[in-house]
Order: sequence, then C-alpha cells, then structure tokens
Amino acid sequence: MSKGAKIASAVMQELVCFNGPRFRGHFNFSFVWALACAATVCAGADSAVSAVDKPSGSFEAVDITRLDVVQSWSALAGRKVRDLNDHAVGKLEDVLVDLSRGEILAAIISPGGSGVIPVPPATFHSASKEKILVDADQKLFQGAPHLSEVRSGVQSDLPQTYRHFKQPVPEPALAARLLVSAAVLAGKPVFGSANEMLGQVQDVVLDLPVGRVVYVTIQPSAGHGTDGKLFVVPPAALNVDGSGKLSLPANRERFVAGPYFQKAFSSDILDGELLKSIYSYYSPLPVAAQAKSGQTAVPASSVTQAVTPIPASAPARSDSEITKAVMMEILNEGKVALRGDVQITTHQGRVKLAGTARNEREKQCVLEAARKVAGPGFVDDTLLVKGKNTTVSSQ
Repeated sequence: MSKGAKIASAVMQELVCFNGPRFRGHFNFSFVWALACAATVCAGADSAVSAVDKPSGSFEAVDITRLDVVQSWSALAGRKVRDLNDHAVGKLEDVLVDLSRGEILAAIISPGGSGVIPVPPATFHSASKEKILVDADQKLFQGAPHLSEVRSGVQSDLPQTYRHFKQPVPEPALAARLLVSAAVLAGKPVFGSANEMLGQVQDVVLDLPVGRVVYVTIQPSAGHGTDGKLFVVPPAALNVDGSGKLSLPANRERFVAGPYFQKAFSSDILDGELLKSIYSYYSPLPVAAQAKSGQTAVPASSVTQAVTPIPASAPARSDSEITKAVMMEILNEGKVALRGDVQITTHQGRVKLAGTARNEREKQCVLEAARKVAGPGFVDDTLLVKGKNTTVSSQ
C-alpha cells in the first residue's frame, strides 16, 4: 500500500476524496434557458443580499480569470513538490477541503521518511500536472509541524501550520469545519433528495494556489440516457453528513437534466459564464441568503418545464442571453473549444463575431452556431482566421 493510501485509511468516514480525468467537450446546456426564469423569481431576493452575505462557496468566490490554470485532483496526486529554486520538498499526497465553502484548507505533503506536512494553499506558487511549486524553501519545510497521520480532528493542528508558513488563519474557526480529504473519495456514491443513488464522484477540479475547489464531476448511475456522460456540480451543492454520506439536493430528474460533459471529449471549462450557469443551476439563490431574505429556491419541476427549443430567428431575449446561447450551441456541438481569441457579443439582438479563429473550420463552426441561434440576418462577422488578413461580412 502506498503512503498516500496508508494516510487515507487513517481518516474518519467524513473525510472523502476525488479521482478521475478532466473534461470539456459536448456540454449539455439546455438547462440554461431555465436560468432566466429562476433569475426572475429570485431577482428581488438577490438584490437584498449583500456581497458580505454571499457564502464562500458561491460563484462570486471563484476567480474566473484563473480558469485556464485550474487542475483536477487526479492530475496533481502524487506529483513532486519543489521550491522556487527547484529543490524537491516532497510529494503531494492529499488535499483537505471544506466542500460547503468550496475552500481548500490544506495540502498534505510527504517529505519522505515518517510523517506528513500540512501546507496552507497560499504557500503554493503554482500547481500543474507538469510542476508544483511552493513559495517556501527547504529549510522552512524542514522546520514545519509534522503529523504522524491525517486523522479526525486534524483541524486543531492547522492553525500552527498556518502560523509557521506565515499565512493568516482562515475564518470561520477551523475547529468548526468539516474537512473532506482528496485521498479517499474516488468512487464515493452520491445520493439524491429522495435518497436514490445518482452516481459516484469522478474528480474534483482545484485552483490550489488560491485555495479554491472550482467544480466536481460525477459519474452517473446507469440508465435514464446518461451513458457516456459526466455531470458537473459546484462543490457547495454537495453535502457530507457525520457518517460520510455524500448527497446532492436534487432528485434524479433534475440531476440528469443538469450540466454534463460527453466523456469522449477531454478538456476544461475556460469560460466564466458557463461556470456561472453550473452554479446557478444548483443554487439560483444561496441557501444562507434564502433564510435571510425569506425567499425559497425555484422547485426543480418549474425549472425543467421552463426549457424551450432554440428559435430559428432572432429571439425575444436579452443580449446577454443571446450571447450565452451562442456559446452553448458551440459547446453542445463539441466541434471546437471556445478560447479567448474569439469574441462573441450581442447588441440590440445582433450577434457580432470578432477576434481570430485558429483555422477556417473553427470560424465556420462559430458562424454556424451564431446563425442558428440569432438567425442568418442577425449576425455580423468580422472574425479573422489565423494566418489570413481578410474579414468576411455575413448577413
């Protein structure tokens, strides 16, 4: 048994982990049309909730400018950790997170020999499958507090670790947090609101240097047209009880109608609007805010019934909804992956395409998606193709 497995076996049932690949590709965004209805119902409550009231696990806590550097736990597990002088300080064995707030509380590094070192996430300079760097030298690690094992109640050891690495101790108090371990959750079953098994945890996507869990992928149970799909949920949507049972506040009908990837296409979410849609689907209004505002979440039935087909001509929707619909159409087709070099904007119902496509195929895919959503007469194309200097006007 590896050291990581031995560490994991010492963790109580409430400590769980994630393991699996990263994905982008075919993405189901039919659910997005329901978000406008949910937003309408919750608009009054949202305006009454200040930024201070928003829980750490909400979308607003995610730095969308860093989506291109997030990594899955499976890509980081067991990787060597080095300081900025490229000296090895150990291996990344585990990550402890607070799912309810979408926060990483500590990374567990094995320096070799006995014991492990919990390290605050802000100590990390960068983290990728190629290299994990910490902004600390070997000497600081040698004097760091060691744990003989990761155990229940490890929260009480973390303040000393934060002080050693000269990082502020997180609030609320660590002792009150329910930590979730990234070394033992692979395959953990996820149950729905009717106690039915929805699937199993596949992976968790992390932004380690800023201490953020970005999203979680779930392998669904067989049936109901879910073959070949991986579903995506925000971390705060998952609840862990004292026995370690993992649950999602959605029945199977709503779960399978939610956002998913086609497993055959491997990539990431690089667009903040798409990530926001995932968070909105599972929590149109944060639970804490609901209690303060007296509002309740939109029932799943009213959300699923709000889904409507995409019209063939310019729709009576807001500009932002049209822009989002074009992006959804591109990703749903799965032929290309949206990147920052292509800009899609809408003004008074007309879609404008600008920037530079990587090739003619990408340009045509974007153009076809825009025409399908807005209508052929409502698309202005100034999109360049890399290596070419001409633009084409499309009506």
